[in-house]
Amino acid sequence: MTELSKELINIADFNSAVGMGAIINRQYVANCERVNGYDITAEEKETALNTLYELSTAELTLYKTSYAPISTTGPARYNVKKGLDALDKKSSAEQKTRDFMATLEKAQQSKNRASAMQRLVSAFHEALASKQKEFVCDGVEYVVRGRTKFIEKKYVVA
Repeated sequence: MTELSKELINIADFNSAVGMGAIINRQYVANCERVNGYDITAEEKETALNTLYELSTAELTLYKTSYAPISTTGPARYNVKKGLDALDKKSSAEQKTRDFMATLEKAQQSKNRASAMQRLVSAFHEALASKQKEFVCDGVEYVVRGRTKFIEKKYVVA
């Protein structure tokens, strides 16, 4: 995991009222830990981490470049529309990061479902091979119904 620029973090903290540099950095570290926990290849992890780095750096850069001190917004007749446009850009950058993480999460869930289905089919075939009437997979009990069917035991009517 590549660390975010301390300089950009400090500038973003200084330019925002709530310390956005630290917030973005914490979110970046948390997202990187989530990606490292995914069951994906090293190449896919590296690509995902690089994308997260680019997105987070873009967020920090927006906070660096779109600073308008509160003291100048009133007396200096600051263009409020300019400030709102900057906020739109910031929320757009944040949304890109959220969308990217949601895409990764969906891919991981899909992979987990496929893996669970593979375990279930494998357990069913083992039960058929050993001529068992019941089998357990991932803590759930199943009953064999013929050579091509099985159901959860809780749905079996005696």
